[in-house]
Amino acid sequence: MPKELEKYEFTPDQQREIEEGVEAGLEISVYARPEYLALQMRQIRLGMMEGLDVSVYADPAYDWFQMEQLRKGLSYDIDVSPYASPRIPYDKMRQVRKGLHFGIDISPYLQYSAGILREIRRGMRYEVDLLPYAEKGYTDEELEQIRLAKMSGVDLDPYLEKGLRGVSLEQIREGIRSGVDVSVYAREDYSWRQMREIRLGLEKQLDISQYANPYYSYRQMQEIRLGLESGLPVENYSRLRFSTTDMRQKRLQLMEEMARQEKNDGQDGALGAVLMRPSKEEQEQKPKEDAFELVFTPDDMEVYLMMREEGASVTQEEILSALWSSKVRKGILRKEIAAIADGTNKNRNVLVACGQPPKAGEDGWYEFFFRTDVNGTPKVLEDGSVDYQNVEWFDTVQEGDKLAFYHNAENGTDGYTVRGEVLHARRGKEKGVLIGFGFSLQPDKRTYISTTDGWVNQYDNHLEVNSKLEVEETTLATGNIVFNGSVHVRGNVGSQTEIHAQGDILVDGFVEAAILESGGNVVLRQGMNGAGSGSVRAAGNVSGRFFESANIHAGGRIEANYCMNCELESQDHIEILGNLVGGRAYAVKGITVQNLGNRAAVASYVRVGINDEILEEYKQLGETVDSIGEELTLLRNAREDFEKKYPAEQRNEMEVYSKVKDAIFTKETQYTEAAQKRDDLAQEMKKISAACIVVKGRVYEGVLAEVNGRRWISRFMLNITIRRTTDERIAVYKN
Repeated sequence: MPKELEKYEFTPDQQREIEEGVEAGLEISVYARPEYLALQMRQIRLGMMEGLDVSVYADPAYDWFQMEQLRKGLSYDIDVSPYASPRIPYDKMRQVRKGLHFGIDISPYLQYSAGILREIRRGMRYEVDLLPYAEKGYTDEELEQIRLAKMSGVDLDPYLEKGLRGVSLEQIREGIRSGVDVSVYAREDYSWRQMREIRLGLEKQLDISQYANPYYSYRQMQEIRLGLESGLPVENYSRLRFSTTDMRQKRLQLMEEMARQEKNDGQDGALGAVLMRPSKEEQEQKPKEDAFELVFTPDDMEVYLMMREEGASVTQEEILSALWSSKVRKGILRKEIAAIADGTNKNRNVLVACGQPPKAGEDGWYEFFFRTDVNGTPKVLEDGSVDYQNVEWFDTVQEGDKLAFYHNAENGTDGYTVRGEVLHARRGKEKGVLIGFGFSLQPDKRTYISTTDGWVNQYDNHLEVNSKLEVEETTLATGNIVFNGSVHVRGNVGSQTEIHAQGDILVDGFVEAAILESGGNVVLRQGMNGAGSGSVRAAGNVSGRFFESANIHAGGRIEANYCMNCELESQDHIEILGNLVGGRAYAVKGITVQNLGNRAAVASYVRVGINDEILEEYKQLGETVDSIGEELTLLRNAREDFEKKYPAEQRNEMEVYSKVKDAIFTKETQYTEAAQKRDDLAQEMKKISAACIVVKGRVYEGVLAEVNGRRWISRFMLNITIRRTTDERIAVYKN
């Protein structure tokens, strides 16, 4: 501590900030003043270390959160004057700063809350004008749903005047997006949780009339919905008088009964007719109890007659009377009884009554009117290469084509026990509605019609029709292509041309030194010779017959017959069915190749595992956790200082003390979230660490392989796997 400052009484945290400033060679007089909390000192010191003009905020009138927003703005060369005022709360400052970062100035609207400012800012960035709605008094939660609806083309306006909160509007927005009839639940007397249960039921195509009643709690609705999804007879427990706990118990009991019944389904033995009531004489005639006995299975589904003595005689009337006395009412096997009585069946153990297991109804199913077997899997030829030319990558549809029809689930057939107890059959399970884009659901809620020409893709409950642009070729004469959909080039793509598509890109011919960017997959039936300047960048997979002197970047897989002198980067796998020669190839999850390098020992570099971006992200998360931890320590120490210096009644009236307490809560939440993200990434990195390089054929000299940061220089070998061992070494295994 400098001598000139010893006259002041600084806390240990303040002293530490001053000492760190001295060590860094800063002009500490700017902030080495008792009126600054250690947290304020820290923001000034950090700004000085970044070379910023801290005079903008080196004022005790700013709290440390306000200082932080001004410091961050200055660090990004933002003109902070629109929000450089101690009268502007830090959370509003943050929204103005984030807007200015993208050239958006929302400072004229500071009369609104920080939450509303956030939505105005986000709306302006995506050209959604929320100001008319803010002027009408909608909250930030409601504005968020309005913004998301407008960005996705959903008309939410008809439901804004019904007094519904943001969380309720979210359920309506999700329902409209899924194509269900939201008018069923878009009512003020439903809570948002009740709305969610009804929406989920509609999306699963369930009979929501069984629980669409505002008098049910959302948990009761959930129990009925889950029962309907399982095909249970929910009428057995869907009464308002049942509590949620009662409903859950009854639902689980029904599920156990159904499972037990279905397990017993398919037992052998013909089923008889309903057992008729014996005549008065038959009832009065007592059976010979010493001749036989009746044995019931635990589930009352079968009754066996067991003779006590071999060769003993018994009449049909005696058996029928015994069955009736034992309350057997259904499933009598009269032929078997007659055979016992006339001596035809001499077995001592005979099935004489059998119940009927319930038969579950057929599940709902979709009938598709396009080819669903088009999976884009190339055919492997006899020489080991892949035929990309004749692969069917997509099926195409036209606007107005019928895409799918939903066949509802069917009711099952009830069964019964021998005592006449009804065994309720499980109704077939309904499938959820199809979600996606490029189609409309017809009023019957079962028929799906294409709304555009394009490529159709279906997986799980998703249906997508990508609008398609078809061209013969692209050259300097035809110009570049920018399209909000998929692009199909029937011919070649010439040098110095560009294709930018939000959907997939399919090229039938050759690709020269062009630039292709896709929000989906890229398929080159012939291949690409990029001449060192051509590139392909896709959010999904990239595949082609060959790649030469090209830069290929894929968010998914990269697949080809052979690659030469390319820069390959995949966030998934790289699979080369032939030769990978020269250049650099990197894949997060692994590389599989037939031959690596060549006889001429052309330098080739292959790398798998954790990349610099992942390491940097992990480092940044670690630094964030540490930084928040340090701030938490300062805040807690400040709280302790206030509690030591001032009595409760005095400090509770101090605005700065309230800010410290609020900040502790906020920072604790941020710390937990950041630590969780760091831990999740660590788990993902652990999985990635298992990545390896598999060579099915030859590895030549001249190859440098790197696995999770460890390098291996090749020698000629056959059929190997290169991986990193648990003790941080590179190991090479024969396949």
